[in-house]
Amino acid sequence: MALTEAERLERIAQLVPPCPPPNVWDGYDLCPNHGGRWPCAQTEAYWLARGLDLGEAQRAAIDALPKPADFYAGPEDMEYDPAEDGA
Repeated sequence: MALTEAERLERIAQLVPPCPPPNVWDGYDLCPNHGGRWPCAQTEAYWLARGLDLGEAQRAAIDALPKPADFYAGPEDMEYDPAEDGA
């Protein structure tokens, strides 16, 4: 039975799951599964099989990571007073 291109790519995507993104908020940039650069070849193969743009897929994966609480500015950080700089 011959597969269509879409069916073949879907089967490849099912066989090669993407690796999770590294915890960039704590300074990590390597693939948590392989220890090499991220996105690794396995993750890129999955994205390509799904027909995703690599840059957009990478941004979406990183944006989906939970951010630490101190990453968000509170209301007190929203007001800037140059006099507080001490310059």
